[in-house]
Amino acid sequence: MKILVDTNMFLAACLSQGAANTVIAACLQGQAIPLMGTALFNEYEDVLPGPCYFSVVV
Repeated sequence: MKILVDTNMFLAACLSQGAANTVIAACLQGQAIPLMGTALFNEYEDVLPGPCYFSVVV
């Protein structure tokens, strides 16, 4: 199965558990093929280095 994983779904999978996490897990296990075009890749580059999504709040 081919799927398009947009930036919101990828971020949701990284930050929490739920449906988005299940979709990304399926891709990592080879059950689905993630699709990405140039525009989506550029969006990943713009959004992911952004404001401390993965930092720990103390």
